[in-house]
Amino acid sequence: MNKLLEGCLSLKPSLEVLSGESSATVLEPMIKAFVQGQQELKQARREFRNASQALADATEDDLSEESLESASSSLQSAKLALQAADSEAHATTLRLAEQSDRFPEVMQHFGYGVPAELLDLWCPGRSFSHFDEACLLPVASRNRVYRASFQGRLYAVKEFPLSSSQLRTCFREALLLRRLRHPGIVQVEALFFEEGSQSMPGRFYIQMPYYSHGPVDQWVQNCSPDAESIRRVFLSVLQAMSHLHSLGVIHADIKPSNILIDCAGRPHLADFDISVDTATRLTAEYTRAGGTLGFIAPELAEEQGPSTASDMYSFGATLRATMPRELIAGSGNNNNTNNTNNNNSYLDLLNKLMDIDPSRRLSASLAAQHAYFEAAWQWQRHEARRCVICFDTYELRQGLECAGPDAGAGHFMCQGCLGSHVDAEVAKEVRIRAAREGTVCCPVPKCHSIAFLDVDLAKNISAESFARYLQGRRLLLEERMARELQAEMQSQLKAELARMAALDETERHRLQAINHIREHI
Repeated sequence: MNKLLEGCLSLKPSLEVLSGESSATVLEPMIKAFVQGQQELKQARREFRNASQALADATEDDLSEESLESASSSLQSAKLALQAADSEAHATTLRLAEQSDRFPEVMQHFGYGVPAELLDLWCPGRSFSHFDEACLLPVASRNRVYRASFQGRLYAVKEFPLSSSQLRTCFREALLLRRLRHPGIVQVEALFFEEGSQSMPGRFYIQMPYYSHGPVDQWVQNCSPDAESIRRVFLSVLQAMSHLHSLGVIHADIKPSNILIDCAGRPHLADFDISVDTATRLTAEYTRAGGTLGFIAPELAEEQGPSTASDMYSFGATLRATMPRELIAGSGNNNNTNNTNNNNSYLDLLNKLMDIDPSRRLSASLAAQHAYFEAAWQWQRHEARRCVICFDTYELRQGLECAGPDAGAGHFMCQGCLGSHVDAEVAKEVRIRAAREGTVCCPVPKCHSIAFLDVDLAKNISAESFARYLQGRRLLLEERMARELQAEMQSQLKAELARMAALDETERHRLQAINHIREHI
């Protein structure tokens, strides 16, 4: 925390080198607000510690019930004040981070080398102790996952014990999840880091929504959904897998416990610990063959690397393990012909997903088009929705629905209103659009859903509107690439100058040695 505050306080002298008076006018009040927010958070944390100690002392001293209630009430008030200070500190961080595109030098003052793409998620000063009702979840993950509440909302908080030098690895995993933004993939809500000590390593945390129904197999057991509901869930999983495969990412550990169901019955792929980004072949914990016994493809036993085909095998094994035997026949009606057809299509799908030859397995996009999912496609297309802008009722196929706030119900926009919304977003100031790389989000206030996918927008707005949207996106991405290239070139130049300086020093020592030999030997 002290390092972070020192870094931000050092921004003020740097204003002199910024471009003109407008830079100081923009940044200085934001820096002051940021520093003040961090100081108030520090004070709130101190008061919470004092209240915790007061309650512990009252309990130890066996004080009266009235005194204990008073100490407990003071602790609760201190906790609420701490969470409010935490939220305000994060808000001031966001306001300052929004200026990083205009003033890249702001980046160096956030500490820990936080990537620009993650600044809106970064919560300096946040600690796991700020959460309420934390309990360890019984999940088969390589890292601990807790369920905890913050200001009345439940979250899943994943913990990574590490030193500050290993933060880059965790940032890479968070960046991977951020790049994979999709309604069917778990979202990242916040990131924070706690400094360690000599006896205890630091801890990095990824804060995500808590999906109330848990893993898909637990949802099936507890909620007894019908065959069509399960079918719709697995179709959504395939759509999420198709998305991540199209971006060159392999999950490498598809299994029931890594498919989480939210309160609306929608699935979300989770646990990307050993996922492989094929563009770089790097992960936080890269293994040649990851996965879980019972769900891994046979070729992984021969020490072959994970692939999209091995993901598809794991998906087939997950479908087979999750679908109750009594529901395999399908629709639940008494039509024997339909039941036979459903059973045949189910077995045909499994055979094509779990073929011993990886090259013959269906891809995620082809599997989603399989006859087994035909009824699910029909349901998706004809489900009724009400537009949040014009309030008219449409079928789902006549517009687009966001992923929803707080893992709840999504907000629907008809195609006409969606087109107008996209046009309005494209016309906004470049600085505002750059914060989201030109993507378009749900128009409903305080809906923190992920941005709409380009491919979905292309299907639902006019060609002219999409062309304008795409042009804006392309320009912003090109600007970002240029900035990153410039930063990389500067880093390489600094390294080259350091090497030259080292060579100069070596040459100087060599000449000194020659002179010494000439003069004294």
